[in-house]
Amino acid sequence: MSPVTRFQRRIPPGPTRTSSRRARRRDATAALTRLGVAPSRLPVRDALREAALNVARAPLRTVLTSMGTVLAVGTAIATIGLADSASGAVSDAFNQLRATTVTFTDNNPQQEPPALTEAGEKSLDRLHGVVSSGLLWNLGNNGQLFTVSRISQPDPTGQATASLPMTAASPGALATAGAITSTGRLYDEGMDHRHDLVALLGSAAASQLGISSVALSPAIYVGGVRLTVIGIVHSTTLASEVLLGVIIPPGAVQAIPGQGSTETRQIIVQTAPGAAQLIGRQGPYALDPYQPSRISAAVPIDPSHLRNQVSGPVTSLLLAVAIVALVVGVIAITNTTLLSVIQRRPEIGLRRSVGAAPRHIAVLIVSEAALIGVIGGLIGTSTGVLITATVSASKGWEPVLDPALILSAPLVSTIAGLIAGLYPAWRASRVSPITALER
Repeated sequence: MSPVTRFQRRIPPGPTRTSSRRARRRDATAALTRLGVAPSRLPVRDALREAALNVARAPLRTVLTSMGTVLAVGTAIATIGLADSASGAVSDAFNQLRATTVTFTDNNPQQEPPALTEAGEKSLDRLHGVVSSGLLWNLGNNGQLFTVSRISQPDPTGQATASLPMTAASPGALATAGAITSTGRLYDEGMDHRHDLVALLGSAAASQLGISSVALSPAIYVGGVRLTVIGIVHSTTLASEVLLGVIIPPGAVQAIPGQGSTETRQIIVQTAPGAAQLIGRQGPYALDPYQPSRISAAVPIDPSHLRNQVSGPVTSLLLAVAIVALVVGVIAITNTTLLSVIQRRPEIGLRRSVGAAPRHIAVLIVSEAALIGVIGGLIGTSTGVLITATVSASKGWEPVLDPALILSAPLVSTIAGLIAGLYPAWRASRVSPITALER
């Protein structure tokens, strides 16, 4: 082995710049320890207190610096809150009107016997989730319609006084449609079973015929058949077209000439919330277990799908705006904190000269940035909640706010502040005490 080789093996590789800095730091700490000087420490309480004092020193600058975070958090909370409130209002209105209504129709009304009957209505009532059901079909316009009363009996063979649409509806259909009378009463299952010749008038039809009360038992003639009017229907939640004409029970249909059983029938079903999809699948088998394909079911749109269609695009757009605002807020906090570091170089140099370690300076700067983020998050959260409550109250909606969202918003802004303070803290930790004090 050559002498050069032996010399190279004896000398270890030279230390890097980082390791030499760490070695000098360890040597300095050991020297101070031998002299009885305790190593420099920065408790969390002191760091938070120093950060609070520095932030409170310029409150206007702190608020302006946090405006980006305020805008981001406020926009996010208001967007999500209003989207949830609006979708909840849409869902409630949708549920009240259509979300719980299923309509069954016979695809082949010419085939005998008809697939939709009052017996099938009773089969549907036995399904779990069905609140009420009823048979309904349109009898068309009958040109021979006469109005009479028990006091005056005109000749029913004379000229017709009106031509109104006629609808056959079971008592269950009246209940399912939410029919309400302004005078008189609705016919019941007993009248239908006995084939009583009774009728109801819609409010528009009654006005056209000049009938405002059933106290004198007014009657109408349809195709020469006398029907006693027992009530006037003034409102329904479904099938509002029945208000334009005459409503008769199915048991009275066969007594009217020219009315067969091949009309297009339908059964409307009111279900419990959330059961419409299931009833739409089970209903055809309950109505006609041998030919379920003969029955078609009109099932409402899933309310959750409707809510997503209403709130999805708007929420995504506004959340994108909130993310951009959050990025702007991070940049604003970074710039302001970096400017503060430059202005406080003498202070940082003084802290370093009296024993503060670089990591202590970094912790102070990051704590200040995080505190600014917390302030912006709290102001933004309060603003978002206030906007959601105000807009919901003005629209008549029930405000919906997720508690987890309200609690997580300040946390997100704090993390944004921490990220914003990393680069200024690194710059501050590299300030030389001698250079800083010379300036």
